[in-house]
Amino acid sequence: MKQRITYIAFLLLCITLTLSRAQASDFVFNGYCKEKSTNTETYITVKFPISALPNAGPFYLVQVDNQSTINDELLDAIEKRININYTCREFLIVQERSGKNTEDKIAIGNTIARVYFRNDQSKLTSASISILDNLVKLTSSSKKKFTVIGHTDNIGSLEYNDKLGKKRAESVTSYLKSKGIVKVNSLSKGESVPLESNVTLLGRSKNRRVEILVN
Repeated sequence: MKQRITYIAFLLLCITLTLSRAQASDFVFNGYCKEKSTNTETYITVKFPISALPNAGPFYLVQVDNQSTINDELLDAIEKRININYTCREFLIVQERSGKNTEDKIAIGNTIARVYFRNDQSKLTSASISILDNLVKLTSSSKKKFTVIGHTDNIGSLEYNDKLGKKRAESVTSYLKSKGIVKVNSLSKGESVPLESNVTLLGRSKNRRVEILVN
């Protein structure tokens, strides 16, 4: 299911920002959510005087233009307006509508995508494939290099999880290369960098992931 929502965000001006307000720009939020077998892609045009949206908490964004930042409060407010559940956020990018090349929009050092895996699996899910396809569209003209990092929960030995993380990273790398993104290297961090506590099922599900960074 796809839904398209245009939201003029001037009502959010009351939120404290650390942004330059010199000139308004249109941004497209491309959010993908996988929940209860339903795929939802939401596109929102936000008219707001913002020039950059770098990483903000659970959001993974493409940064544009300069080093200005936008805070979590605004992002959460936008999220609530469009009803994207916090727990199902898997990928969110921001892209400015301008004539600039993608090369000028992707900030080095940023994590720009994340995909999740089933327990003890390294096979890409349908949600992961959709996310990677969107990433390919975004980066097809970029000359930058990418690092793909595989992660696991803490079920199993350190050695096993390191190998599993590597398999997950290689699955993503192979898919990206098959789509023409060839400047990619992969590595594993196993269970060493959890996003959430491994005590709960939900926490472990969030740790079974691959993250894609711009070198």
